[in-house]
Amino acid sequence: MTNSRCFRMWIALASMCGSGAALAQTNLIENPGFDVDLANWNNPQSRTAVWNDFDASGSPASGAVLISNVGPGSNTTQLVLDQCVGVNGSTVYNWGGQVRVPSWQPQSVEARIFLITYGSGDCTGDALQIESEGTGRLDEWELESSSLQTDSNAASAKLAIGVYKNTGVDSDVSGLFDNLYLRRGDATGFRIIDEHLSGSWFDPTKPGQGFFLDISPQINLFFGGWFTWTLVPGQYDWMTVQGGFNADVAEVMIYRSSGGVFNDPATVTTSAIGTAQFRFTSCTTGQVSFAMFNARGAATVIPLQRIAPAFNGCVD
Repeated sequence: MTNSRCFRMWIALASMCGSGAALAQTNLIENPGFDVDLANWNNPQSRTAVWNDFDASGSPASGAVLISNVGPGSNTTQLVLDQCVGVNGSTVYNWGGQVRVPSWQPQSVEARIFLITYGSGDCTGDALQIESEGTGRLDEWELESSSLQTDSNAASAKLAIGVYKNTGVDSDVSGLFDNLYLRRGDATGFRIIDEHLSGSWFDPTKPGQGFFLDISPQINLFFGGWFTWTLVPGQYDWMTVQGGFNADVAEVMIYRSSGGVFNDPATVTTSAIGTAQFRFTSCTTGQVSFAMFNARGAATVIPLQRIAPAFNGCVD
């Protein structure tokens, strides 16, 4: 079946189904995208961190932070910037961001994001939990994402960023960070993401638009086409989402491509324009919360319903 026939069938099916609802999640991190400076970020050790105009989405109106690990390597991550926020105990939080390691550096270099919880309300005292995500992949923006259920005694959490290098690496090394987030999740009611959730999903209250998802656990890939419309009535838009997933949440980037020509090898330009989080309550229901980089405020949430019946083997 051709893509156009699939799309027409998908649109027709999407016009025939019911409704749903969902709740939004808000980023607890201030100045997560380093729009013009490093405001709201602490640098307790006065280490090397500078604003950089190399924005992860290529936006000329925003930037990123370039963090350096200065001095002899020690097989540890030298943390530089952090933010402390209040959290609730025994609660799931989703966290992560985009990182990039410039290519001129040793292979051992990693840009890493840490989430550390504390029993105090101001991120002081002994840590209760320490989790980290990062990448050493060179010269490519990578989305790092994870989820954590806080300790029952947790009252605050610190999101911290820094750069790792091996012992024996004495040269200064750096990593870029952008679009960091820490959002409250939900400890109950969501199913683990796997390949059975691949397929067509839409919001029944808004027929004629939605997502076609392809999920591959073998390579931790969550990919989707987002068929929707622009703010101009009747003008369609097609974006893509891509990233990894962890347990019951997929934190992905939203991309828009331009410059292509029908059935032609013309050069296509693809830019990241936002972030999205997918979660599913069953084999046939779920939600996606998204935020565009050029917008402000809380994320928008779309309730999702599977168009076709669930795959055999899908268990709620």
